[in-house]
Amino acid sequence: LTFKTYFMPVGAVVMILLLFAINDVVGAYAQSVNQGAQISNTIEAVAVGSGEFGVTHGSGTIFSISAEIRDGQGRVWISIDETIQGTMWQAAAQRAAYIAAQVTEVDLSNRDAFFSVAPSPQYADQDLSNIDGPSAGAAMTVLLISQILQIPLNDQVLMTGTIRSDGRVGPVGGVVEKAETAGKHGADIFLVPVGAGMVGGMPLTDVVGSKYGMEIIEVYHIMDVLPYYFS
Repeated sequence: LTFKTYFMPVGAVVMILLLFAINDVVGAYAQSVNQGAQISNTIEAVAVGSGEFGVTHGSGTIFSISAEIRDGQGRVWISIDETIQGTMWQAAAQRAAYIAAQVTEVDLSNRDAFFSVAPSPQYADQDLSNIDGPSAGAAMTVLLISQILQIPLNDQVLMTGTIRSDGRVGPVGGVVEKAETAGKHGADIFLVPVGAGMVGGMPLTDVVGSKYGMEIIEVYHIMDVLPYYFS
């Protein structure tokens, strides 16, 4: 992998199995590319709106992100539902594609990545005008890695977190509201950036997760995230 200096805190056995899985399916992906196959996938993400100066407000919501890889020139495209007016989705998509290519060691220079963002049907009546892209960056990265490697995603996992240029999961706001939304949505596991798993000196799992039987887990790097989604 590209991240040579990163010491992954997840269990060594899990990571070894994951790396074997990545090596096995990269070959299958390369064959599918040669045959012109198109693979589509979707991930759900959780968000809250942000007002002036990025202050979070309102209840959380769930929206769907889909991705597709086609023959192209290494470009990244994103289509956003008209009800979502954030301005940073393109930057999040670009970063997600970059990290996905680094993690999988698959050359996407002759492929284009297409993302599409829309509200999940049961949340379509909520105001999504202040929902923006950065906090879904890590989820978008997981989605594209899943598509490249043809590994299905565990739909009982939700997460929030930006994605940094070295693959680390970055901080976000509104984590308590997002945890409540994830729990109500039925998630078994909610992944949050390091430092976001505590509120008022108490574990967020105790404050929010226990009401829904949901475990809230801090993740440092995108490689920490994959075992949960690929389980």
